[in-house]
Formats: sequence, structure tokens, C-alpha cells
Amino acid sequence: MIAKLSLAAGCMAVCALFAGGASAMTITFSGLVGANGSPLAPYNEGGSTVTPTVGSWFEGQSFGNPIPGIVAGGAFGGPAVDSISVTRGGNLFTVSSLDFAPSPDHNVELTLMGTLGGAPVIRISRVLTPPQVFATLPAFGFVADDLVVGVNILGNAADDSVNIDNIVVSATPEPATLGLLATGLALLGLAYRRRPG
Repeated sequence: MIAKLSLAAGCMAVCALFAGGASAMTITFSGLVGANGSPLAPYNEGGSTVTPTVGSWFEGQSFGNPIPGIVAGGAFGGPAVDSISVTRGGNLFTVSSLDFAPSPDHNVELTLMGTLGGAPVIRISRVLTPPQVFATLPAFGFVADDLVVGVNILGNAADDSVNIDNIVVSATPEPATLGLLATGLALLGLAYRRRPG
């Protein structure tokens, strides 16, 4: 009986460790402290890094969900096409949602591209229409080591801007970690079967 309880406790501990490794965190941009419209430098929060890759991105200290967020577009001197990259130090992660507010005057095409080992794994495109209010785009749920978020203001004007906030990511165990977990559970099962009583 004690052996069965020990086995059950061991399995629960392993499962708790596995579940803890996949916990979600939100990139809120709450650590941005520059003035509204300050250029966005690579931003780190909770093990994730957001890096401007195309065009111009800025700190959004007047609009967010809640303030601050990040912003791109002609209103801040940027071009019509801009993108950011989200990484977790080379580790795998999944993306479950982000908050996005389109331009106040024009449609915006939002493109999400995940890469794994430098190769594209999924691409999602969606056109969002004004008014400029935040909407949560849910359940991307793909595994990547790099997420590229691109925005294209369709019919860009000097007063256009797009805003992003609250990127929700979850760390994903590496394949080697999953293999160790499977091996450990198999050994626990084998020990349970061979134990008398």
C-alpha cells in the first residue's frame, strides 16, 4: 500500500512539474517608462523578448489595454508596414492570444508567422477594421521559437497608428524534456507492475 501511495505521489509530482513548465505569462509592456512616442528598444519581460524587426515601433503611453502598449504607424513617423519578433531565448513557446487595436482610419492586415529552427511553421493573416478599440485575438496555439507579428496599414495616412498589448505566451518543454518525462513515467509504471501486492 505504501508503495502504491509513493508511486501515486511521484506521478503527481512529475505531472505538477510538467504543468508548471507550460504556465502562461503575459507580455504587458508595463516596464516601458519612456515618453509617449519614444522609440521601442528590444523589450524583455518574463523571459520573453520583443524586438522591432521592420519599420518603426514606439512606446504607447497614451493608449493600451491598459496603458502602456506598443504602437507603430504614420502618426509616430513610421511606415505603413512594421513588424516585431517575440522570442524566449531560443526556447519553444506557444502563443495563445494578443490584444490588437487597428488604425482609427484604415483597415490593417495583421500577420502572424511562427518559425521553428528558422523554418516557417504557420502563418495567420487577418484584416481588422476601425474603430480603434482593442480586441483580443485568441487561440493561435502554435509552437514556435520565434513569432513574427507584422502589421500593414491598408491606405496608410500620416495620422494612422496600430497598437499591440498583452501577448500571452506559454513555455513549451523541449523534446528532450518530454522524452525524459515519458521515460520516467514508463519506469514508474514498470516498477509498479513488478512490485508484489
